Amino acid sequence: SMHQSLGDYALAERHYKRSLALREKMGSRYGVAACLMSLGALYEDKGDDVKAAENFEKSERIYEEIGHVRGRAEAMLALGRHNSEHAKHEEGLLLALQALRMAEGSEIAELLQDAHLTVGNIQRALGRSDEAAAHFRAAVASIESIRSLLTESGQKSGFLGKKLKAYEELVSLLLDQVA
Repeated sequence: SMHQSLGDYALAERHYKRSLALREKMGSRYGVAACLMSLGALYEDKGDDVKAAENFEKSERIYEEIGHVRGRAEAMLALGRHNSEHAKHEEGLLLALQALRMAEGSEIAELLQDAHLTVGNIQRALGRSDEAAAHFRAAVASIESIRSLLTESGQKSGFLGKKLKAYEELVSLLLDQVA
C-alpha cells in the first residue's frame, strides 16, 4: 500500500487488517490469503520476522486448500526468500524449488521468472554460482518470452495495469473516511 511504501506501517497494518476482516466476513478464502500475503510483506518490512513467516505460511495453506496454484507458489517463494534472508538457505531453497516446479507446470511466465530469480538468489547465497547463473539465465529467458509477446494492445494493457494504483488509493481513502 501507499502507507507501507511511505513507512507508515501502523496505518498500513490497520488497512490490511480491516481488509482481512472484510474478506473473512465475505467468506472470500482467496481474499483472505491475499491479505495475509500483504500482511506478511508488511511485517517483513517492519522486521517482525515471526509474524511475517506466520502470515506467509497461513496464506500458502489457504491457497493450497482452494487449489490456487499461482497464489500458493507466490506464498512459497515469499517464505523461501524470507527463510533465506534469515540464514535458513536450505529451507528456503526447498520451498523455492517446489514453487519453481509449480510455476513450470502452470506455464505462467511471470511466475516462472520470479521462481527462477528466487532460486538463483538462494543458490548465490549458498555459494553455488553456477546453479545461480543457470537460474538467472532462465529468469531472463522468461522475461524475454513475455516481452516478445507484447503487441500494441498488450502494451496498452501493461500501461493500464500500472495505473491501477490510483484505484487502490481511492479505495484506501474511502475506507479512511468510513472509519
